[in-house]
Parts: sequence; structure tokens; C-alpha cells
Amino acid sequence: MDRMKPSFRNCTRGAHPPTRSTRCVARPFAFFFQRCAATRAVLALALALASALPARASKIMLRIQAGNPIEKEQPVRIKTNLPEGVRTNNIISLGGLELGYDVKSDLYYVHRELKLGPKQIQIFDVEIDDIWSIPSQDLENLRVHTEGMLKLLEDYPQSETALGLQSNIQANLERIEKLQKENAIGPGVLPLAHIRTHASNLETLKRVKIDVGRVENLVLGTGQDPGGVLGDDKRSPKPERYLEAPGAYTNTAVVRIVVENTSPNHKRTIPIRQDLPEEIREHDVVDAGGLDLGTDKDRGVAYVFKQDLTLEPKEKRTFNVIITDKWNVNVPRVEALEMTADDLLVRVSAIGRFTSLEEALHALIAELGEVAKEQGPATVDAQYVAFYRNQGDRLDDIETRLNRLVVAIPDIDRSTKIGLRVKPPSAKTTWMIIYIILGFLAILSVVFYFRWFGKTHAENPGERPGGQ
Repeated sequence: MDRMKPSFRNCTRGAHPPTRSTRCVARPFAFFFQRCAATRAVLALALALASALPARASKIMLRIQAGNPIEKEQPVRIKTNLPEGVRTNNIISLGGLELGYDVKSDLYYVHRELKLGPKQIQIFDVEIDDIWSIPSQDLENLRVHTEGMLKLLEDYPQSETALGLQSNIQANLERIEKLQKENAIGPGVLPLAHIRTHASNLETLKRVKIDVGRVENLVLGTGQDPGGVLGDDKRSPKPERYLEAPGAYTNTAVVRIVVENTSPNHKRTIPIRQDLPEEIREHDVVDAGGLDLGTDKDRGVAYVFKQDLTLEPKEKRTFNVIITDKWNVNVPRVEALEMTADDLLVRVSAIGRFTSLEEALHALIAELGEVAKEQGPATVDAQYVAFYRNQGDRLDDIETRLNRLVVAIPDIDRSTKIGLRVKPPSAKTTWMIIYIILGFLAILSVVFYFRWFGKTHAENPGERPGGQ
């Protein structure tokens, strides 16, 4: 059987090392085209059924069933996406399958090629952590944190506002706990319902954290340490990634496309088209490697192509497409975040009474230091992209927490403008002071009147009141 087989190869950053031969298999970044007999087409008949089975509260088992429905042996190719949000550190066991990463969809998947006999069925169990539950300790921490802040506000006018916010916080926390209990993994609960419940609870948790953040701001406004910053603030700016690599960053990556005519006797002419990763635009292609460059207007995806490429028998052609490395660009971002955190720490430390904020900033600086030490894959492939995308996600989380502290600084500054660190009087005390002042003025007026009257009478003893 003769066939023509273009495929994709990986290479190191900014270099062109030799690559090993690979099979004609669809993979992330992979490009393949083949003209062959119907023996490959029969793969469409293979069954790949995925279901999820509960195992224990901390993990979920995905059961993947591959079957051969016909009466003769045939090759079967399995490929099943893992649920959104699953990362490599969430995978407990692959169950005999291989792990891949789809650059375009940003999803991990399991895959394998195997041969199954007539009517044969084979089952693979993939175990992953249950990442679709909010830890009960996190919910309890929010509840205890709010109660502690209410005690700090007891003698302040802000206490009434804080009590109203606490009522909302408590109601939403109870709702999350109730739904999680009702939809916990177990008999009678489908994993899909469990995952959907988690998505709903995350939205509720966002509202909880906004309310907690408002209580924290009330405490900070009184010049007190809230004991931690667990809430969010609508004023916080969203994390900002480097959509374009900084000018000083000139790393490049190579998309290597290998086209091969496996026929020993026949010349072949075929078209080639390979989509580039979704972050890449036409202006990010440094060298198209002899191919033409275009953009799919409907999908907004850049691609390289060649119309009517002719290959002699057994000829192999390699095209190296050099692109700007738009993934390994986190170093400047880490440095910028470290600078912001250091400056903020200096300001908070100078005030000297917000210990929990100082601890939070020290923790963020430590996390940034760990990120700066990380070494990504040396080879530009799907794992390379996944590594730096995941690193960017973690930096988003760090920047979100840092921005929360940044917007808290104005509340701290306002609370430190007055030198006296005393609590403002309550409403009852304020009115009591007013009444005392009014009473004092009334007594003073009466005394002044009688003193004036007595002095006038002494100076004019013959006169009666009223001038008679």
C-alpha cells in the first residue's frame, strides 16, 4: 500500500535539532494527511464511550470503554478529553492510557492505539482528583473571619453595615454547603450534576468574597487589622498577561512539518495546510520556511499552506516554520509583580499595625520566587505550551490577590491620617455629649442673666424694673 504522510515534529527553542520519526497519529500540534486504503477508515467504527464512576469523595473515576463491533480484528484509536480544569497534578492514574494536551482547546486528553479482536471490549479507568468541590475548611474560614471582624467593629458606626453583610455571607455559605452535600459524589449522583453544582457554587462564592471584602474594608477604615484578607474587591483590576512578548524578548519556536511520500513507485501531488497555535498571528511568523501564510477569517486562526506539492517516490520534505515564542514570556511579569509587592510591603510595614497584610505580602513574594525558579520544558511542543499556560494561570491568581491588597491601601491611608488611635463615639454617646453641652449653655445663660440683673439693680437702686 502506498501513501503520503506529512507529519509535525517538535524542536528546541531557537534551534533546529534532528527529529525522530513518528507515526501518523493526530496529536496536539500534529498535522497529518494520508491517502490509503479503507483499512484505516474502519477506525470510524470503533466505539469510545466515556462514563464516570464514583470511587471515593476525593477522586473521580472516568471509565473509558473501547469496543470492536465487527467480526474481525481491527486497530482502534482511543482519544477522550478530560474535563475542563484538570491539570497534570490532578491526575492520579491514567489506567494504561497515554496523556496528551490539546493546544487549541487547552484541554488534556487520554489516548492510545490498540488492536481489538472480534466483538472485543476493553475498559480503561482513569482516576482524577475531585476538583469540583469547595473545601469545607475554606467555607468555615470565611465564616470565622467575618465573625472576628464583627467583634472589631462592635463600638463603631460601621457595625450596622457589617451585620447586614454578615447575614448575606452566612446565607450564601449555607447554600453552598447544602448543594455540595446534596450533590456529593456517591450512589444516585451523576458526576455531571456534581460538576454543574460546583460551577453554580463558584458563582455564589464570588458573591461571598465580595461581601467579605467589604467587611474587611470597613475594618481597615477604622485603622484596625482585619486579621487576614480573604475577600475580594470589585475595584481590583483584573490580571493582565503579556499578550505580546516584550521587545527585549526575542525567543522563537519552530513548527516543523515533515511531508513524506511512502510510495516506492509513484509520484504524488498533494496540498498541505497546517493551523498554527491560536496565540500566533501572521505577524508572529518570523519565517514561513518556504510555505505560504494565511489566516482563516471565520476562525481567526493563522495557518501555513502549500498548494500542489509534488513529491518523488520515497521523497521526504521538511518545512521549518519559525514563530515568535508567545508562551515563555512570564519572566518580566514575575519581576513586575515582585516590584509591586515589595513596594506595598514597605508602605504597610511603615504603618506598623497591619500584621496580617504584611504576612500576606511575604507569602505572595515567596510564591513569586518559586515561580521564578521553575524550569520549563526545553522542547517546544504541546507540553511546553501547557507548562507556560499553567504558569500564567498561577500568576493570574497571585496578581489577583496582590491587586486586592493594592486597593486596600487607600482605606489604610485614610485611617492613619489622624494621629490619635481612638474609637469614634457611638450614636448614644454622641447625643449624650450634645445634651450635656446644651444643658451647660442653658445654665450659663440663666446665671449670666441673673448676674446682669443683680448688677443693674445695684447701680440704680431707686429704679423699678421696666424703668418706672
